[in-house]
Amino acid sequence: MGRRISASGSLVGSTQKLSTSAPATNPVVAVSPGGTALVAWSESRGGSWYAMARRLKLDGTVGSAITLGSGSAEKPGIGVDRNGHFVVAWVQGSTVVAKRITPDSVSPTKVLTSSIASYAGFGMVRVGVDRDGDAVISYRSGGGTRPQVWASRWSRTGTLGSPLRISSSTDNVGVHHALATDLDGDSMLVWTRWNSSSRLEMLGRQLSASGTRGTTTVLGLNDRPDIALDDDGDGMLVYQTPSSPYSAQQVGARLISRSGSFGSAKTLTSDGRVPQVDARPSYRFTALWQQVSYPYSINAVAGP
Repeated sequence: MGRRISASGSLVGSTQKLSTSAPATNPVVAVSPGGTALVAWSESRGGSWYAMARRLKLDGTVGSAITLGSGSAEKPGIGVDRNGHFVVAWVQGSTVVAKRITPDSVSPTKVLTSSIASYAGFGMVRVGVDRDGDAVISYRSGGGTRPQVWASRWSRTGTLGSPLRISSSTDNVGVHHALATDLDGDSMLVWTRWNSSSRLEMLGRQLSASGTRGTTTVLGLNDRPDIALDDDGDGMLVYQTPSSPYSAQQVGARLISRSGSFGSAKTLTSDGRVPQVDARPSYRFTALWQQVSYPYSINAVAGP
């Protein structure tokens, strides 16, 4: 289901049904500068999973459902450029694929992982898009010697670069990673790995618009990262401590400079989990999380 909320916080129109079949799961949304939203999700029809998308318009009404292709029940990734052109990526069989959706067309499916097809079992797809539509799509591979985090660069002209290994070849990566891209096309990626003491630790590095991978920074024993970058590349990373999902956990944050360095760790709460963060155009961030203890409320804070 979906519903518009105006900039002032008021509801627009009525609640709209988006999916065409059930079960439907894992919706994601991106909103263009003009206000048109595109929602993508996975749904099951006739025993098979499909990747789907649908516009949620300014007046609260919806467009026609778009069947992007076959897929899995995993959450797709989505991003949008300054011209309102969307990129949706998802797992299709043993590959990661993507499509561009403009106001007038849906592109053919682009296979991103053919050169590393032996690393079967892809998942956790994330999408970042710069102002002109150049996209970075990151994903986790579950096959090969050990799980890894990769990124593919898909230009607005259709050129696809070779997949870039973001994690070290010696990393045994965890499940979660995060990606964010600024308007110039510079990206930040954060992921987790199991260290020598069998504990999850978090790492991060910059990926420049030209495809250069920055130095990897170790960011402590943390999990469930999320990142947001403003238009100029200043950012915020949020995360939780990797403890039991039913016990109190800390939610922390670090600022990120546009050069790719991470600031000092700050604790946002000692009773939270699964934090998320988003950015205004210029150096203002809102982080939110679920309280672990009863009544399990959703809390938010803005800064810095």
